[in-house]
Amino acid sequence: MIERHVNHIPQIISETLEGDIVSAEFAIQSDSDWFDGHFPDMPVLPAVAQIGLAVELAGRFHGAVGKPKSVVDAKFFEPIIPPAEMTITVILRRDGFYDFTVESSVGQASKGRLGDIHTDL
Repeated sequence: MIERHVNHIPQIISETLEGDIVSAEFAIQSDSDWFDGHFPDMPVLPAVAQIGLAVELAGRFHGAVGKPKSVVDAKFFEPIIPPAEMTITVILRRDGFYDFTVESSVGQASKGRLGDIHTDL
């Protein structure tokens, strides 16, 4: 599912890179294919899409490419309902993992840790 959307990244409003911390603000419209099938009468941004955007952001700024070998301590607090603006922050840790958070207008939507992002999976 991540690969399906790689070429359809939502509109990026702003990006910042400070050391090992990258942050991007995204805008996703109601007709975005990111909401396809999740759910027809009440669309929400799927968890896998939030993780996919964090992986994409890690790749754009830290050179991580591919699928994470693991997703650890992922928690999803609030649904992201379109149209939506959200900020994703990815922090490269010294152990090679990436911490991510997703914030939306209602507060923290999700957080977690991505491990060993490689193309050979």
